[in-house]
Amino acid sequence: MFLFKFFFKRKSAKQKNFYRINSSGFILISKHLIQFY
Repeated sequence: MFLFKFFFKRKSAKQKNFYRINSSGFILISKHLIQFY
């Protein structure tokens, strides 16, 4: 979960709309990172 918080802290201020639109893609990326680690 720390990766999820890390990405949100870095990007939340600038790209709220980006994650709002591509939330499903972000979830897929986060799942891929979790599997990778």
